[in-house]
Amino acid sequence: MKKVLASLAILSVTPMAFAANLAFYSQPNTDSQIIGKVTPQNQAQFIEIIQGKNNWIKVADKKTGNVGWVNKTQIQASNNNDKTNELNQALDQVNQEQQQAILAQKQFNVAFANTMQQLKQKRVALQMELQQTSMQTDTKIKHPSHTQAMQNPIVFKQTIISYNGGNDALITKAWMSQDGQKHMKKYEVPVTKQAAQTS
Repeated sequence: MKKVLASLAILSVTPMAFAANLAFYSQPNTDSQIIGKVTPQNQAQFIEIIQGKNNWIKVADKKTGNVGWVNKTQIQASNNNDKTNELNQALDQVNQEQQQAILAQKQFNVAFANTMQQLKQKRVALQMELQQTSMQTDTKIKHPSHTQAMQNPIVFKQTIISYNGGNDALITKAWMSQDGQKHMKKYEVPVTKQAAQTS
């Protein structure tokens, strides 16, 4: 193991930086033995030695001293899966936010409908009260109270002229005062012959 690590120290090596889980093969083919696994958690202990053919990369495990191979196509597939997972998570988040927005809209619609119903009921109640008030006012106008009648008594006047063919005519005046009392007054007035002939 020391010899392998010493040899690796001479070579130009690059730290591994894969955000994926990769099989660590003993030979550059998938039928060979899997001698380990490269993960995002342990990739710091692996170093890249050389780029091989057909998408294979030769790497070394600093902890165990094992030298093997990883396949770049698996890296790309894993990266694609990671990207797919990331997009799916973002899409799920959008769907959740959309469902929350739909729920909020439904709640708003219910609250709006309730408010409109309450306003409608208030409007009907106020219209009924206004109608009743108008009817009561009309009744008071058509049928004034006794007190109002006394305050505004009916006043009438009547004048009667009687002539019996003599020299005087009898004038009778009758009227009712505002206090409701009837009054009558009679008096005579001379009648000229011309007026008598005319009458």
